[in-house]
Amino acid sequence: DMQAGWIHSLKRAIIFRTFLVLTVTVIATMLLLRDRLIHESKADTEDLGNTIVLSLKNLMMERSATLMQETLETIGKGKSSLLKMFIVDTEGTVIYSSNKDDLGSSAKESCAPCHIAPGVRPKDTTILMKANGLKVHRHMIKIRNEAECQGCHFDEDVLGALVIDRSMKGAYSLIAMIELVILGSGVFLIVVLVPFLSRKTDQYISEITAQSNELTLLYMMMEKLSRSIDVDTLKRIVFDIVKNMLGADRAYIVISRTADHFRVSEWRKSTGEIERKRLDPEDPLLKAIKR
Repeated sequence: DMQAGWIHSLKRAIIFRTFLVLTVTVIATMLLLRDRLIHESKADTEDLGNTIVLSLKNLMMERSATLMQETLETIGKGKSSLLKMFIVDTEGTVIYSSNKDDLGSSAKESCAPCHIAPGVRPKDTTILMKANGLKVHRHMIKIRNEAECQGCHFDEDVLGALVIDRSMKGAYSLIAMIELVILGSGVFLIVVLVPFLSRKTDQYISEITAQSNELTLLYMMMEKLSRSIDVDTLKRIVFDIVKNMLGADRAYIVISRTADHFRVSEWRKSTGEIERKRLDPEDPLLKAIKR
């Protein structure tokens, strides 16, 4: 009963640890993938902002305020994930916007999520935040006073900034779909693997139990035989049984003389001979015997 209880405890431990490893792997994969996809969305938002700035550069040089405003409105309408886009001057006033109603308004409220206090530089030019109840990546690009701009702008180092809000709805939908696939795959693996592992563990335990019972029977037989036959014949019988039952390449018989003195007989499959083995103090076999 004690042996059966130990075996079942081992089986439960193996299955539980396998389940735990699979669960942790699935959760870690989902978290890492989510972080990676959000990072990719951030990079896409920054690329989009840089592209818009390049597109507006020529219009700035033409000094066409009307065409600049129309271009922002057109870009805003044509890009479904681009929720909002505006340009502010150095005073924080909106001078161009994809939404005409924002023109001339103060952008201080829009700047607050990045600038936690006046004069404090933001840690990043792109942040993940909520705008109008939606998760967005907000990206800000400084519009610097480059050489070709200095015909109109003289002393300023920075002329303003372009701010864009890009919706995360598409990214989160993709994340949810991929997480669902990973979770479903993980559940499938657990449902299939745990019963399979249980059967294999039962089979392995049965083999161990059978060999243990055979060895116990062997020891009982040897104990009875040792009372009626000489030691050398008994050794040969034991080695033959071990060879046939366990398929061993090497076996030892240890006879204890005193607490610290042992006589060891060694059999090797390669020679088929039984020889006495001398044990050195550092011999691993001696350490195993003394346990």
